Amino acid sequence: MQTPRHARADTPRKKRPLSLSPAELPAPPTNDDVMLSTDQLRALTSTGGTYWYGLRLKGGGPRFFLFGRNVRYRWGDVKAWMQGNARISTSDDGAVDRAA
Repeated sequence: MQTPRHARADTPRKKRPLSLSPAELPAPPTNDDVMLSTDQLRALTSTGGTYWYGLRLKGGGPRFFLFGRNVRYRWGDVKAWMQGNARISTSDDGAVDRAA
C-alpha cells in the first residue's frame, strides 16, 4: 500500500500564518527600494505564504521579481498595492468616489 502524500517525509509542510503580537511584528522598511522575501512579507502583514503564492499565481497582487527561484517584492510596490486595496467596509468595492 502506498503512503498518502501528506504523510511523506519529503513533502514540505505549509507554513502557518505567524501569530505575533503587535509588539513582536517587525518594523516596516523606511526605504521603498528595499527588496523583501515572501517570509518577510508574511511577518510584516501577518498573512500566510500561500496567500502571496496565490496572488502570484492568479494575479492581482503587487509586482514581484524573480531572481532564479527566489521571489522578491519591492517595498514601495507592496505599499502602493496595499493602499490601492484599502477598504472602509466589507461591502466596499474599492471604487474611488470622485464626487467627494
